[in-house]
Amino acid sequence: MSEEINTRWATQHNRKRHAMEIKRSSRALCDKVENWGLLSEEIGSKMEDEPYPRQMGNTSTHAVKLQQHLYDQMLAQSEFCDVTLVFSGIEMKAHWCVLVSCPYFQSLYNSGMSEKQAGKIHISIGKVLAVRSAVTFLYTGTLQLSYSTVKDILEVADYLQIDDLKTACTNYLLGVDVNVSNCVHLCLLASLYDLDIYNKVFDYIRGHLPEVMELEDTLSLTAESILEMLKDKSLNYVPVTDFYKFIIRWVEHDLKRRESHFESLFCELDLKKMPREYLENNVETSPLVVSSDKCKVHVLNVKMKHMAGLLPDEANSEVILVVGGCGMGQLFHSFFAVPFLPISDIISINHVYGYIINENRWTELAPLPFSMRRPLVAFCNNTSSLYVYDASTSAVIDDNEAFLFKYSVTDKSWTTIHMTLPKPFRDITIQNILMVNNRMYIIASGRSVGAKSGTLPQWMVYLFRVSTDMLNCDVVIPLCSRNVKTEVTTCIVEDRYVAVLCSKCGAGGTSRQRTKSVRFFTTDTKNMKQQEHSRGVKHEQFMFAIKNEVFLTKQGCYRYQKFDINTRRWSSGKDILVPHPLDEPSRSDFIYSTHQSELYVIGGKSGKNLLTSACKYDLENRKWETLQEAPKAITNSGVVVAKIPSNLVRCHIDCPHCKYFGVRSQATYQIDYPDDDPEEDEDLSYDDEDVYSDYWENDIYDEYGNIPDYDWF
Repeated sequence: MSEEINTRWATQHNRKRHAMEIKRSSRALCDKVENWGLLSEEIGSKMEDEPYPRQMGNTSTHAVKLQQHLYDQMLAQSEFCDVTLVFSGIEMKAHWCVLVSCPYFQSLYNSGMSEKQAGKIHISIGKVLAVRSAVTFLYTGTLQLSYSTVKDILEVADYLQIDDLKTACTNYLLGVDVNVSNCVHLCLLASLYDLDIYNKVFDYIRGHLPEVMELEDTLSLTAESILEMLKDKSLNYVPVTDFYKFIIRWVEHDLKRRESHFESLFCELDLKKMPREYLENNVETSPLVVSSDKCKVHVLNVKMKHMAGLLPDEANSEVILVVGGCGMGQLFHSFFAVPFLPISDIISINHVYGYIINENRWTELAPLPFSMRRPLVAFCNNTSSLYVYDASTSAVIDDNEAFLFKYSVTDKSWTTIHMTLPKPFRDITIQNILMVNNRMYIIASGRSVGAKSGTLPQWMVYLFRVSTDMLNCDVVIPLCSRNVKTEVTTCIVEDRYVAVLCSKCGAGGTSRQRTKSVRFFTTDTKNMKQQEHSRGVKHEQFMFAIKNEVFLTKQGCYRYQKFDINTRRWSSGKDILVPHPLDEPSRSDFIYSTHQSELYVIGGKSGKNLLTSACKYDLENRKWETLQEAPKAITNSGVVVAKIPSNLVRCHIDCPHCKYFGVRSQATYQIDYPDDDPEEDEDLSYDDEDVYSDYWENDIYDEYGNIPDYDWF
C-alpha cells in the first residue's frame, strides 16, 4: 500500500515539475520574442537610416516556377504528392495544397472524411480527358478548349465547383459564332450550367425561330420553354401554323411522356390568326385535338366567330401609319427645351410606324429615305402603296415638278415619283395629298398666271386630280383665294367626297366679311362636281368624318358642328363631343386620325415634354381607352389609315427577328432627291397690293360667292 502511494506521489510530482518547466520555457520564449521584436525594430530603424532601401526579387516569376515545380511533380507522380484521385479506373496523384483551392476538395479536406484519412478521392463523373483537364487547370490556370470538348469539361467543372474553369468555358463559348445549326445546343448547355451566354443564344433562337424549329435538336426543348415562346407577343412574326406544326412534331417525338402537355400548349395558340381553311381542314381533324375536349372547344370558339363575322379579314390588317415628324428622347428634350430654342420642332425623324388596330400593338415599316419634319401622306389600298410628300423641304414648287416618294409594302421598295403640276400655275405649295377610291388628289395653293388676259396672278387654293399614271394632274378645280395666314384642313367622306375647310382665307388676310372668312367645300370624285357650304361654318381644332358626316369641334368644348353629306346641311350640337384625355389633359400638338367611330390620339406634347402615350375615344360610347404606347415620342407626323396584308405587318415593334434583319436592310431604295439649293425666285412684276386684294373683289367669284364654270386650260 505504501509503495502505491509513493508511486502516485512521484507521478504527481513529475507532472507538477513538467508543468513548471513548460511555464519557465514559455516565459523565456516570450522574453526572447519581445527581445526579438525590439531587435527587429532596432534593425528596421537602422535600415531606414541606410540609403536606397529596396525589396528585391520577382513575385510573379517565383510563383510561376513554384507552380511549374508542383505541376511537374504531379506529372511525374512524385512521392511528394500526398493524395490520389481515382476516376474511370485510373489513379492520379496530386497535392492537397493545390486541390483545396477548389471548394469541392476543400470541403472533403475540412470534413475529415475517409478521403482525407485514406488519401484517396473517388470522382464518379466525367470523362478521363475532362477530369485530367480540370486538374491541370487547378495547377496551371490554363487549358486547351475546343467545341467538341467544352461540354465534357463543363460537366466536370460544375461537379467539382471550379468556377474559374466555368468562366473560361463561358468566355470560349462567347467567341463561338452562333448559327442555326448550333444555337439549340448552346442554349441547352447555357441553361444546364447557368452560363452568361444564355440570353445571347436565346435571343438568336427567338430571332430565327422558323428555321430553328425545323431542327431535330429543337425537339429536346422542355414544355415550359415552348409555352414561354407561345406567350411571347414579340414572336408574332412566326406564323401560327408554324407553331402548330412544331407542337405536333414535339409531342409525337415522345408521345407517351409529352401527350399530357399538348392541351396546354395548343390552347395557348391564337387560332384567330390562323387561316380558316387550314383550321377546318388540318387542325380540327388532328387526332391530338380530337382526343381533348378542351382543344375542341378552343377550335369551336374560333369557328363560331368566323361564321358570325366577328373576326377581321384574315388576309388584311387595318393599320394607322405614323410617318416621320419630330421626336427625341424625353431626357434630351427636357434638357434642351428652353423658350427661345424649340429644339423639338427642328429634330426630324424618318421612322414609319404602324399601329395594328385589332391587335393593339405597334410595328415598323421600312424608314423614309430621309428624315421629314412635316410629311404629307396618302395610302392606296389597291396597290398597298404609301405615298409621302415632304412639305417642309419643298414648300414652294417653282418648276412645276413635285417629288413624291412611294413605298410598296409588298415589294418593300422606296421609289421617287416625278409629278408634273399644271403649267398655268406658279409658286405652288402643296397643303395635303389624299387617296380617294384608290385615286390621288392634291390640295395645293398657287398663282394662276394666265387665267384671263389683263388680270393679275391670284394666289388661290385648288383641288388637283392626279392622273392614273401619277405623272401629272388631269383636273384642276379652284376653291378660294388665300394668303399667308390661310389654314387648309381636309378629310375624306365615304371614300368618295373630298371635304376642304379653308380658314382665314381671302387674298388680303383681312375679314371684311367675317361670315366668309371660313369656307367649306365638298367635291364628289365620281363626277368631279364641287359645291360650297360655308354658311355658319367655323374653324375648329378637329375636323374628321364618321360615315356620311363631317364633324368640327374642339377638345373639351361644349359645342360642335356636323355636316351631313347626303342632305348638304350643317347642324349644331351643345355637348362635349371630344373630352380631354384622362391621362394627359393638357396634351397638344398631337397626331389624330379616325377609324369607323373611334378617334385615335397619338403622341404630342405636355408642357415641354414630348409624349409616347396613345389613346382612343369611342364617339358612340363616349369613353377613352388607353392604347399601347408609341415606340417613340413624336409630333407633327403624317398619319393615314391603311389596309395592309397581314403577313407584311406581322412583326412586333420589339421583334427579335428584326434585330438581326433590320427593316431598313430588308428594303430597297431607288430615290431621286430634290435639289436642296433651288434657284432664287424670279422677281415678280406685279404690285403686291393688287395681288392681296380681298377675294370678294376678285371677278372669279359670282355675286353669290360661288365659282362659275371656267376652262382653266
